[in-house]
Amino acid sequence: MRLSRIIAALFLFLCLIAALVPAGPARAGDQDQSSLLVFVRAADQKAALEQARVLARSFLTQGGYAAALAAEQGAELLSATDLGPAGGGKSAIEALVELPIDPRKAEGSEAREPLSVRVGTDKTAYAKGETISARFSGNRDFFGRVFYLTPEGDVIQLLPNRNRSVSLFRAGRIYSLPGQGDAFCLEATPPYGLEKIVLLAADAPLGVLDTRPIGGGLSVFKGPLAEAGKGSKRLEPAKGCHEFCEAVCVFKTRDKAAERGFRSEEDAGPINMTGAAGRNADVNAQGLK
Repeated sequence: MRLSRIIAALFLFLCLIAALVPAGPARAGDQDQSSLLVFVRAADQKAALEQARVLARSFLTQGGYAAALAAEQGAELLSATDLGPAGGGKSAIEALVELPIDPRKAEGSEAREPLSVRVGTDKTAYAKGETISARFSGNRDFFGRVFYLTPEGDVIQLLPNRNRSVSLFRAGRIYSLPGQGDAFCLEATPPYGLEKIVLLAADAPLGVLDTRPIGGGLSVFKGPLAEAGKGSKRLEPAKGCHEFCEAVCVFKTRDKAAERGFRSEEDAGPINMTGAAGRNADVNAQGLK
């Protein structure tokens, strides 16, 4: 009886300690989504998809990648341009096909990991007026673009920007937003809600987007996030087979101070880096706060 009382008391003590200790690192990033972008010329869309699959499998095999193509139905025809009659009077198209890939455990030291990127935050909730920052990294050198998606659906390009034009990032290095050279700051301001930081990455320069300046060196994309992603996938040069991946960080802003241990229901898996992304990027032309 005495032993059971001791165990019960110990259990209550541990529960009390757990309630008082602040929550651990915030769950602030999704697993990245990896794919291959394949540029092909074919007789029609069906032939383009089949040709893209063949080229993608060859690319993974010859490159020694620890990855395989995902389900067949995952292939997506992103664009198709009619080239008119080709040799023999037959028509042809130039197509861009995206094929998801599934990373798998490397079977040897020679296996090559596919391109992977992460973006994360130090918290999942920010109260009015709190300053917020984002951090990201990749397992290999990559060309990248970072977007901030507001609750209203505005797609703001954080990087590259007018004052920090870098688009090539080095493997293993952690980059911050805002960072050195930026002329804006991020702050939680109304309207509040669920927000996102989206990192797009590829092994070649991303496609040019139609954006307009909004101050602080930043720009906004004229369209939804899906279209910004599709335009970014039109790599330069537009030929061959390329690696592409996307990482997303979801967080929440609100009018009152965040409660201890608050976690957004929209958060995904854990991520081992700090940083954050903010609501309407408050522009401070004089520099960072």
